[in-house]
Amino acid sequence: MSEPQASRRLRLGLRPKLILLATLVSAVPMALVGWLLIDINKSALRESLREHFFTVIDNVSQDIDGSLVATQNTLDACARVLADQDTPVAARLSLARALVAGDASISVVGIYDRSGAAVDAIREAGSDTELPKSLPAELVETAIRDGRAVGAAVTEGDSVQVPVIVPVRTSPGQTMLAVTYAGLEPVQKRVEEFADRRLGRRQHLVMVVDESGRAVAHTDREISDQLASVTDDPLAADLAGAKVGDAMVFRHVTAGSRPYVSATGSVADLPWAVVVALPEDVAYESFARMRSWVIGVVLGIIFLATLIATVLAHRITSPIRALVGFAGELANRRFDKRVTLNTGDELQVLGDALSNAAVELEDSDRRIREETSIRTDLGRYLPGQLVDRIVDREEKLELGGERREITVLFADVAGFTPLIEQHSAETVVSMLNELFTVLTEIVFRHGGTVDKFVGDCVMAFWGAPNPQEDHAQLALRAAEDMVRFLEVSNVGFSNKYGFEIELAIGVNSGEAVVGNFGSETRMEYTAIGDVVNVAARLEALARPNQIVISKATADAAGDGFDYAPLGTHRLAGKSDDVELFEVQA
Repeated sequence: MSEPQASRRLRLGLRPKLILLATLVSAVPMALVGWLLIDINKSALRESLREHFFTVIDNVSQDIDGSLVATQNTLDACARVLADQDTPVAARLSLARALVAGDASISVVGIYDRSGAAVDAIREAGSDTELPKSLPAELVETAIRDGRAVGAAVTEGDSVQVPVIVPVRTSPGQTMLAVTYAGLEPVQKRVEEFADRRLGRRQHLVMVVDESGRAVAHTDREISDQLASVTDDPLAADLAGAKVGDAMVFRHVTAGSRPYVSATGSVADLPWAVVVALPEDVAYESFARMRSWVIGVVLGIIFLATLIATVLAHRITSPIRALVGFAGELANRRFDKRVTLNTGDELQVLGDALSNAAVELEDSDRRIREETSIRTDLGRYLPGQLVDRIVDREEKLELGGERREITVLFADVAGFTPLIEQHSAETVVSMLNELFTVLTEIVFRHGGTVDKFVGDCVMAFWGAPNPQEDHAQLALRAAEDMVRFLEVSNVGFSNKYGFEIELAIGVNSGEAVVGNFGSETRMEYTAIGDVVNVAARLEALARPNQIVISKATADAAGDGFDYAPLGTHRLAGKSDDVELFEVQA
């Protein structure tokens, strides 16, 4: 029996402790709930902004692509007209001019030869748009290869335009080029429209940047009208990453002295990028209001809880100290301690109940220690199920056995002799211990009993000590798991030990005598019978990573497995042939 602790002087009275405890008990969960609410709201708002921004980027990208596709369609139509050898030249030119006049976004179409030199131009009446005298070679090659090329943006009057080039095959083996300028004014208007409609008329920013870092469209029209460079703008810092692929970038960035939430995405089929941004204080305005409200509510609840705790602590004094002290003794597993209270109320009843509980706990703890010691000792030599039955007095630890319908499994390491010859005994033993640990867990997971380990072989059976109607199914599932385990674990074995492991597995079902065999001073729980011998013979027949079973096992397991017939075999010690099957894991 342990000695009681000496009384110690309290540094803090019980009443302040109870007040502090009640405050902490209310503060911690409320602070956690408040933090979770704030975090969830911020995450949801961030995700909403992310989706919002990406929608704007996607829509602007689609508008740009739509404008260029419309221009390309007109160019393609002109190209088809000009390439029609069956139509007189004058008629072709007339039709091409009609097409140009019918497209409000196009005022001139230039015709260039394969080298990029200007040949002719088809103009709308009144058009004075200047066309380049020659085209860069890389644009010519891109147009011929991809069917369309888009050049660098230029300013024409008070608008921003980009050259669009498409190939024209006038005759077999001869290719010309049709060139026009697509105005970006519709894109500029759409940028302003999206910024206002999607983000609200607030301190927002939307811009489209070309491959040179110039703004071809911007919420500040003066910037885009001048094709001003935005490469020094922190909001455009991710443009290179956005133009590499289709991924969009969402981040927080500081521009000037003000933090922003921004998103950057690429424009389909163009080396351009779209940037959307909002100041953080604007983007998270609703979150800031919600955070202030949550903090206020949490602080109010904590204050109320502290006030209530102060009132209650005034009424609860010395009995609580005794109960807390006794609870500490129980927590330290000192079940021989007792508490006596004479308050005449529920605290006295609680003290008596705790003392009675201590008596029961002391007795239970003693029994648990005894059973744990027995289980630990027996578990080193006997199957876990048998140990449980012995400890629970369901099984007597005496010699003898009984007949049972069981399924026996033998799993042997294939090619074990070469492993012994090529590797140190310590390496092989370490491998076997690691392998047998996993195989044992597989057997246990499927309700089996590990009988013994013989060298590099493990024997297990199902159906005893507890009867199992599905013993054959359980055994086959365990065998499949063993093979699958090695399929995924051999890389680790190879890296660790320098070789891979393969198992040859034999499974047989039938009647055997199961029980304790040996002597009164030394015995083991095992199964004896022809079913065991046949299972061992099947394991010897099995190839690496092959599961060989008898017809008896296949019949008992049913149709839930993939069987492959192996024919009949004459096994050593058997007078009749045995029909065998392979289970394909």
